[in-house]
Amino acid sequence: MRSTFYASALNIKMHPHSPDHYISALKQVAKSRIAKQYYSERHALIGLFYPRDRDAPLEGYEGELISFVDINPDDPWLNLSSGKTAGEDELRKLKIPDHLKPGMRRFHFVFFPKTHRLVFESKNTKGETLGPSSAQRAFERLLNTEDLNLLFGPIDVIVEPEKNALDEIFKIEKLKSVTIFITRPNGDDTGDAEREIMRRLEKMNAQSTTEVYNARKGESLKLDEEAKSYAEIGSHNGYVQARGKNSANEPVFESTEQYPMKERGTVEGDQVHSESFWDKAKELVSHITRR
Repeated sequence: MRSTFYASALNIKMHPHSPDHYISALKQVAKSRIAKQYYSERHALIGLFYPRDRDAPLEGYEGELISFVDINPDDPWLNLSSGKTAGEDELRKLKIPDHLKPGMRRFHFVFFPKTHRLVFESKNTKGETLGPSSAQRAFERLLNTEDLNLLFGPIDVIVEPEKNALDEIFKIEKLKSVTIFITRPNGDDTGDAEREIMRRLEKMNAQSTTEVYNARKGESLKLDEEAKSYAEIGSHNGYVQARGKNSANEPVFESTEQYPMKERGTVEGDQVHSESFWDKAKELVSHITRR
């Protein structure tokens, strides 16, 4: 029997950084059992986090993000039978301990310390979903507690875009403006352009930079290779947005945030899900870091 899952990826960044720092931060989150709200009444915590190979921990960690619903018991309750607000007598019959939470969902993830990429199930084999923007908020809030910020400073979490996200921007027929937002790349990100951006931002004690290009009236932008290089970096370390018009002269807005990476994977027959997911995670990170 074949089952299907979808995988997405996050770029996790801290400054200064090292593989051990990332591992330590995620271990502390898992050990603390701290939960953070990420969408409406949905909260998340890290339930498991362990090295896939204890003899080679830097090759990758496996983990589990657990999502659940945390309701406010003091909010009004509805009696479905009467269609009215439940009374105090009815509510006194409710005896659910505070440590029990409904709506639990489990999402497997793999973290690669050397490349600081985290690949997670955006749709698990049960068909339950964790949107990339929701995962980004969950991990960013879990990793930016006061205690962790004192140890590691602010930690950025960026959703990795799909392979052709920038193509959607560059194919706008009448390109009027492009905004490139870049948070500090990590020192081990390959490429002279990334290292130069990091050097400049560090020299100015800056956390991020924004490049904006606006076309002359009646003209369409033609980005040069340097601007395209900046856009490539921004797509993995922030975002790229563009405005323009299509062939029908209608307004168009595109953003790399609209195109998060989502790759389909399958679990075949008796294959262990963690093995299939590990293989898919390695494939995705290899593509991201090979750019």
